[in-house]
Amino acid sequence: MSEGRFKDMIYAGIYFITDDNQVRIGMSKNISQRIKQHRSSSSTARLITWLACDDKELQYEENLAHKHFENYHIRDSFYSIEISTEVLSYVSNRTNEKLDFGKPENQKTGKVNTLFGEKLTKDFLPQCDYISGLTAGYIGTKHTRRGLRPRVKWINGERKYLSEKAHKMYIEFSKDTKARLKEKGLLINKANSNDRTLL
Repeated sequence: MSEGRFKDMIYAGIYFITDDNQVRIGMSKNISQRIKQHRSSSSTARLITWLACDDKELQYEENLAHKHFENYHIRDSFYSIEISTEVLSYVSNRTNEKLDFGKPENQKTGKVNTLFGEKLTKDFLPQCDYISGLTAGYIGTKHTRRGLRPRVKWINGERKYLSEKAHKMYIEFSKDTKARLKEKGLLINKANSNDRTLL
């Protein structure tokens, strides 16, 4: 949601704001009002994103966010600017967990009940990084150790979300590349080496 549409609305939740030097993680029953208060002390303060939650969940969700980013903690509720690129992913994943996409009724109807009414589950999925207009696929099983999570591949050291279509293309490309490397004798045999293959 753009800050323009957000500013006059009353939402409770966890907010992530920055002045481009550090990121502050906080909670409020009225985020738009809280942002105005921050701007009174720092004119460059801007909202990165926010996690909607019920008033009763505020303390729990704030503690969870602080714990998640603890390695970047500076002081009090301030964190390194490095997390500014990670908070969108954190909020997306946490929202997915809260909405419980694993429920059979949610999978069947493609809808979930939120604080703001019934929404389509696809509206909360991260976008595919390779095919515009598609959302990431999901893997895993709810209520297991790793749970239900977006389909991710680490490519060239970067985390990329893959739709089902992009994932199939990735698998085909991987198979084709490995076959070509094997033909040329460039593929390292895992059975005879502790090194990874070239792909």
